[in-house]
Amino acid sequence: MNWKNITILAFVVSMIILTGCTKIEDEVIGNWNFQTFDTRPSGTVSWTFHDDGKLTRTYMHEGVTSFDTSHYSINHSKSKKRIIITKGGIKAGLVDVNGTYRVEEFRNDIIKMTRIKTSRCEEDGAAYLRCELARK
Repeated sequence: MNWKNITILAFVVSMIILTGCTKIEDEVIGNWNFQTFDTRPSGTVSWTFHDDGKLTRTYMHEGVTSFDTSHYSINHSKSKKRIIITKGGIKAGLVDVNGTYRVEEFRNDIIKMTRIKTSRCEEDGAAYLRCELARK
């Protein structure tokens, strides 16, 4: 192989790698149905990620709608993506979601993530919250 072919091959491979990576910062923006692995019906809680770092949660139950606003940021290294949620309150029907979430899967219109730390920096079973978001 000559240098010209090697350069072209390296360029093509790098473009495939760059375009294949999900830009989670852009892709997370929008409305999502929130589902934990409990008995709560799907669609009763929705999360809206705004492009300014604000997260709005909406809880609908028996004709009553509750809102909660918090902040989120995204942190990722080579292979680990994290969503950090802060400044969220606790309202009727809404659990405390503050903490650091490891993104297990982010593809198409599904996000699966697990909280690995609470806002109090706990890294034990108390931090554990497994959830799935499906784009509306």
